[in-house]
Amino acid sequence: MLRTAAGSTVGRLVIQPARHLGMRTINVVRRRDAVEEIKALGGDEVICTEDEDLVQRVTEIAGPVGVRKAIACVAGPVGAQVSQALAPGGAGVVYGALSTHRQTDPAALTIPLQARAKPLLVFEDGRDKDDE
Repeated sequence: MLRTAAGSTVGRLVIQPARHLGMRTINVVRRRDAVEEIKALGGDEVICTEDEDLVQRVTEIAGPVGVRKAIACVAGPVGAQVSQALAPGGAGVVYGALSTHRQTDPAALTIPLQARAKPLLVFEDGRDKDDE
């Protein structure tokens, strides 16, 4: 299972149940100093987007077909790379868009998704219906 924001609260909470269920985790972090911490918590593999290509590393770890499951809360380029890393027929859950935090450019608010998989989007923009 591939997951972004591995150092977040939700990211950390996924490690133990996944391990209990026999699922290997590929954990994505932004900073190199977070890698050892995630490994110490039981993460099987850790990819640091600061200095590693996410799609290339997933291919090295999971093979050219990709991963069957992904949990993501980062949109933008990292979100696009997660959808690229999904195997055909794989499932992804996108529950947030951290990369859009404090963005004002409409282009930065997009979540580009590749066509080889159909992620489930669980996302709300935070605006009240009355504000529209």
